[in-house]
Amino acid sequence: MSNIVGLKLITGEEVIATKTDSGLYSKPRVLRMIDEPGRGKQVGLAAYIIMNPDADVPINSALIVSEFSVPAAVEKAYLETVTKIVLTEGR
Repeated sequence: MSNIVGLKLITGEEVIATKTDSGLYSKPRVLRMIDEPGRGKQVGLAAYIIMNPDADVPINSALIVSEFSVPAAVEKAYLETVTKIVLTEGR
């Protein structure tokens, strides 16, 4: 089972992060809709904490509407973003 989770916050933000054994969220990224010329609307990942994007962050449980598993394509994009490694198909 993957420790990568999606969060829906009361602010409306959708966050993807690696949940640590201590309950913190590591390397959180916010999903953003971006308009990419020639490709239309795309989903992008932005740092949740701009000053330290790779931090382990506590997120108050009162702010979390739901926690859920993420689709494989989103998990792959997240892993590529946080590791800087391009994953091949089937991984």
